[in-house]
Amino acid sequence: MKNKNLIAITLVLILGSIAVWLVFNSKKSTIKKELSDFAVVDTHLIDKIHLIDKAGKEITLEKNEDGKTWKLNGKYTARFDGVKQLMNTIRLIKVRNPVGKRAMENVIKQLATGSTKCEIYIKGKLAKAYYIGGETQDQGGTYMLLQDVKTGENSSVPFVMFIPGFQGFVSVYYFTSEKDWRDRSLFRSTINDIKSVELTYAKNAEGSFKLNVINNQTFDITTGTGKKIEKYDTLAVRQYLSYYSNISFEGIESQLKQQFKDSILNNGWVHQIKLTNTNGETTTLQSYLKPPKRDEYLDDKGQPLKEDRDRMFAVVNENKKEIVLIQYYSFGKLYVPATYFLKKK
Repeated sequence: MKNKNLIAITLVLILGSIAVWLVFNSKKSTIKKELSDFAVVDTHLIDKIHLIDKAGKEITLEKNEDGKTWKLNGKYTARFDGVKQLMNTIRLIKVRNPVGKRAMENVIKQLATGSTKCEIYIKGKLAKAYYIGGETQDQGGTYMLLQDVKTGENSSVPFVMFIPGFQGFVSVYYFTSEKDWRDRSLFRSTINDIKSVELTYAKNAEGSFKLNVINNQTFDITTGTGKKIEKYDTLAVRQYLSYYSNISFEGIESQLKQQFKDSILNNGWVHQIKLTNTNGETTTLQSYLKPPKRDEYLDDKGQPLKEDRDRMFAVVNENKKEIVLIQYYSFGKLYVPATYFLKKK
């Protein structure tokens, strides 16, 4: 009888100790996993990300079948570096501290009116959702609030998030501008990918040419006047074709007034490049003169400049609704005359 009482008393003491431990630790811990588990460790499993801000701007990133590139809003290729930075942020973000009671109300109001929501999908299902707000006063963290993906309810506790070893705000990687997310690549072709390149000068038929690739060492080159270049420099041709492996535009000119845009386009293009790859796909670029910069109206001889000496406007695939900006630094090497390929004596 005494042994049974002893066992019962021992069990009560053990259970009581466990209960006390649980209560103590639940009070002691102010960070619950379900409220602060923002990071996704296995980002390679992510196949879709949706970002939307309070102004209504939104973007959707979806992984392509190749598993390497991403589609933007179902119609463009997304910037590789932008996706990479966002993925690193999603993987590395950590809690620095929960928001203090004094700041709680203001932070929640800020998140309610000026945040960006991030929804992360894995295998087509919503796996993580949270809001990204502004920066802390010490500029060492970013306010974020987690949402329960099962219930759709927002957590009542926002946190200050950061990336260990990173000096800056994580919010900069969750941007919602479509034009800033777009890949700016125009030509990404190796010699083995190119079937032909045709360069046409609006006012120089003799300098224009069409270059057909027969194989790595054999080419067919014809000038704009129909003259065939028989003795070409193979190294010069291969060098020229290699330039098309990494050519991008600088930006999208979305703020141009329609009247100004019409004026530019009505003047006609200066150069036109048509690159056709081995799959039969053609990319066309038409470049237009750009007015000089406001601080560069005169040349070195004091004469009025007629054009910007560093940049041009351009239209891709004859889409005149959108004008992009290109740099002579990148494109100048593409604009060569047909004589460039002649074998030197």
